[in-house]
Amino acid sequence: KINNKYKAFHIIRDPRAVVSSFKKISFGDKYDYLYGIFNWLDSYNYYLKYKKKFNTKRYLFLKFEDIHNYPKLISKKILDFANLPLDNNLMNNSYWKKKLLDNNSYVNFSAYNNLKQYGFNKKRINNWQNNLKKWEISLIQNLLDNEMSDLGYDALDLYEDKKLFKDGLKKIRSVKKFKRYLDNLI
Repeated sequence: KINNKYKAFHIIRDPRAVVSSFKKISFGDKYDYLYGIFNWLDSYNYYLKYKKKFNTKRYLFLKFEDIHNYPKLISKKILDFANLPLDNNLMNNSYWKKKLLDNNSYVNFSAYNNLKQYGFNKKRINNWQNNLKKWEISLIQNLLDNEMSDLGYDALDLYEDKKLFKDGLKKIRSVKKFKRYLDNLI
């Protein structure tokens, strides 16, 4: 409402990766990290809202995985969206290390190794597979089935999925503050 020339881009990540990161860095009680499920769903719901409300000249939706799989293509898409030229140095990870050396620059760190992450790396996409238990994967995939499918995230085929999901529901229900969120989601 302030300025109809403002632009925004929105990046979403596989919800299993989001929960996995929450799990690695969370200091909460036993299953508090599962809040990542609701956090991801909130982001997805804003995606639905904003893609209807704003045209493609004002709102750009991206997937984290696409950024790392197709860095040049997605970087060009972002820069075109922002009406900025593509600088091929942007594709060079060492460029980012030099560029972001000052104390005013925030560089994200990986929940998996606590190291700062520069540039693009396909290995970052599936780290979650080594960090989540089968019941956690089942819980996420079953609760967010339609939303994940809508965005092209494929569910893993899990042996005894119904049993795993039931176990996951029992665990997430043990967190009292999730009751309302879970009831709304189900």
